[in-house]
Amino acid sequence: ESFRIKMVYGYVGNIVLIKSRTHSHFHSDFRIQTKSNVISKPSSSQYFRVPASLSHKTSRVHCNFDSSDSPDPQEYSVRRVQFDLLSFKYFSRETLTQYSNTNQSEPLRIMISFFTSIITLFIQPLSDALGSSDLNSITLTSSYALCAVSTAVFIRERGRRSSQLNRIDREYRFGDLLVSFTDPLTAVRKRKVVRSLRNIKRIVAIYGDDGFITSELKRAKIYRNYFVASDVIVVPIVSKLMNKNEWIPSDFSSSDNVWLYESVAMQEWKSYFDSLLSAFSSDERGAYVAINSRGRSVASGIGAPRWDALLGARFSPRNEWVPRESPFPNADEEVAQVQKQFYVALSTADISILDSLWYSDSSGERECDKEVTAAVESGGRLDTWNVVLGESPKTSTTFGMSVRGFDNSIISEEDGYLMAMSSAFEKAPEGGEFLGTQTWKRRVNSDSGWKLVSHRAVPFGVNISAGALLLSDFRGCLALVRTRE
Repeated sequence: ESFRIKMVYGYVGNIVLIKSRTHSHFHSDFRIQTKSNVISKPSSSQYFRVPASLSHKTSRVHCNFDSSDSPDPQEYSVRRVQFDLLSFKYFSRETLTQYSNTNQSEPLRIMISFFTSIITLFIQPLSDALGSSDLNSITLTSSYALCAVSTAVFIRERGRRSSQLNRIDREYRFGDLLVSFTDPLTAVRKRKVVRSLRNIKRIVAIYGDDGFITSELKRAKIYRNYFVASDVIVVPIVSKLMNKNEWIPSDFSSSDNVWLYESVAMQEWKSYFDSLLSAFSSDERGAYVAINSRGRSVASGIGAPRWDALLGARFSPRNEWVPRESPFPNADEEVAQVQKQFYVALSTADISILDSLWYSDSSGERECDKEVTAAVESGGRLDTWNVVLGESPKTSTTFGMSVRGFDNSIISEEDGYLMAMSSAFEKAPEGGEFLGTQTWKRRVNSDSGWKLVSHRAVPFGVNISAGALLLSDFRGCLALVRTRE
C-alpha cells in the first residue's frame, strides 16, 4: 500500500518523524521509498532514519508497507466514538478522556447514588429474600426518604456529567473546523484547522444570514485595534451559501485580514451551529461562540455579541500595547471629529460642550438609551453629568483623561437616519484603562451633523477581567457590577 506523507514533524540530526495522511499506526515493516533509496524503520523504533542529504526531500516521498496484518487505525484513534453508559450517549474518546482526567470522583458518586436508590427502593423485597423479619414503619419511611435523596443526587450529578461532556464535545468539534487567512508576511492564502491555532489565537465565530453578518462586521470593525492587541480573530459564517462580496462590508480593506478570517467547508460550520441552535426557538437572526486560546468556550449566545464586553471580560490584551494615535485611514472623518469633541468635554470637564453633543429629535426631545433606562428601572443609581464632571478639577472623575486609538464605522441607514459607532482607548486620571464605545445618530441629508446617543466603557488592560460596565446617556452615568450569584 502506498500513500503520501502528510506532515514532517521535524528533524533531530538525521532522524525525521513523520505522520501519514491516512494511517496513525507505524507497522514494523514500514519503510520510506524514494527514487534511489529505500529507508527502513527498525521494528523497535518509532522514527525513520534518513540520510541528511535526503531529509529536505522527505515531504515528497511515498511510504510502502505490508498492510495485510496491520490493525485498524480507528482502533487507536482518540476520535473514535464510544458509548458512555452513565450519560447514555456516544462521545469521542478524547472527550471522555479529558472529562475523566478532571472529574475522577464524579462517576463514583453517580454509581453510589444510583445503587443506593435501588437498594433503598426495594429494601422490603430484599429483606424478605434474605429471610429477615418484617421492617417496621420507621425503617421503611427512612429508607424511602433516603431513596428520594439518592435519586435526586443521581439525577443532579448525571445531568452535570452530561452537560460537561456535551460542552467538551462541542469544543473538540469546533477544533476540527477549518479557517483560511492571508499570511501578513508572505501575503499567501493559508488554511488551518482551528485546533492548530490553540495557544496562538482566540476566536469569535458569528453565524447568521447575510444581513446579520454584514451588520455585525461593521460593529466589530471599530474594535480591530483591540482584536489585534488581544490576538482575537473573527470568523463569520453565513447561513446560506453565497459569494463573499455579497456580505462583506464595502469599506473593508486588506488591513482587516489581520483579524478577519474566513470559514472553510461552510457546510460543516453550518452543521455545527445548526446543532447548537436546534434546542432553541428564537426570533434572533444569528448566534455566536467565543473560544479562548486553550480551545475552551468562554461565551456564547443567541443574537449579536457585545464586542466591548467580550473583549473586556474574556479577551484582555496579552502584553502591554500602545493603540494608534490617529483614526484608521478608512474611518469616517466627521464621526472622528465629534468623537474628539466628546473626549475634550470629558477631559476638560466642560459640561457646555458635552450638552451640545447629545442627539434630539425634530421636536427637541432627547433620546434615552434603552440599556440605561432598563438599569435605572431595575434599581441602578444614575449620577448626573454635573456630578460626574464635578464642580472643579479636584472633584471631577474625568478631568485629565487621556485618549488614544480612535476608530469608527457607519453601521446602518434606516428610516431616514444614519447610525454610527466609535471606539477609543481611555486612560483615567487615577490610572484605570478603559475601552470606550459611543453610538451616534444623524438625519440623512441634514446639516445638523452627528449627535451622541450613548456612551459605554469597560475596563480593558493586561491581566484585567472586566467586572463592571459603565453606561451613560444625556441623563448621566451608572455602573453595572458583575457579581457571583
